Amino acid sequence: MIRIVLCYLLTQHLFHVVIPYCPNGCNAQGTCGQNDRCTCFLRQDQNDISLTNTYPAYKGADCSLRTCPHGASWVSVPSADNAAHPLVECSNKGTCDYATGLCDCYLGYEGKACERALCPNNCNGRGLCLTLQDIIYKDPDQLSARSTTKYTAWDGEKHMGCLCDQGYRGPDCSIKECPSGLDVLLGHGKNEGRDCGGGAGKLQSRNGRL
Repeated sequence: MIRIVLCYLLTQHLFHVVIPYCPNGCNAQGTCGQNDRCTCFLRQDQNDISLTNTYPAYKGADCSLRTCPHGASWVSVPSADNAAHPLVECSNKGTCDYATGLCDCYLGYEGKACERALCPNNCNGRGLCLTLQDIIYKDPDQLSARSTTKYTAWDGEKHMGCLCDQGYRGPDCSIKECPSGLDVLLGHGKNEGRDCGGGAGKLQSRNGRL
C-alpha cells in the first residue's frame, strides 16, 4: 500500500504542470510565457501607415497600454550608410495617447502617424496640396522626363507642397499674377510675368522694373 502511494505521489510530481501567472492575465491583449512575462499581441491593422505585424499593438508589463501608429521618423541619427529614419511612434512629430492609441500631432503635421507635413496655409484655396512625389508628375513646368523619373527619397510622401492654380504662385499660392506678355523693356521678345500682389492697379515686375 505504501509503495502504491509513493508511486502516485511521484507520478504527480513528474507530470505536474506549472501554470504561469502574469499580471492581470496580460489583459487578454497578450500571452503569458516564461518567467511570468507577457508578450503583447502585434498590430493587425492593415490600414495603418505602419508595417503590419512588426511591432506590438500593446505594451507595458501587463499589455495595458496601447501603442500608436508608427511612421518614418522625421529626425533620427543614421545607424549606417543610407540607413536612417526608422519607424517610430507618431513619426516623432506628435505625442501618443496610450489610452486610445491615437497620435496627437504637432502643429504643421497630420496623418494617423503624423507622417505628413501640412501645406502652408492650405494653399489659400488656390491650388492642390500634393506630395513631392505627385508634384513631379503633375507640374507642367518640370523639365525632367516625368514618364521615366520617380522620386523615391524617404520624404517623397511626407513633404507636401502647393501646385497653384493658374494665375497664382508662391509657396502658399498667395501671390496673384497678371497676364504675361512680351517684355519690350528687355528687347528680347521674352514673355515676362508680372506680380499683382500690390493691390488693384499696382503692377510690379519680377525683375523690379515697370
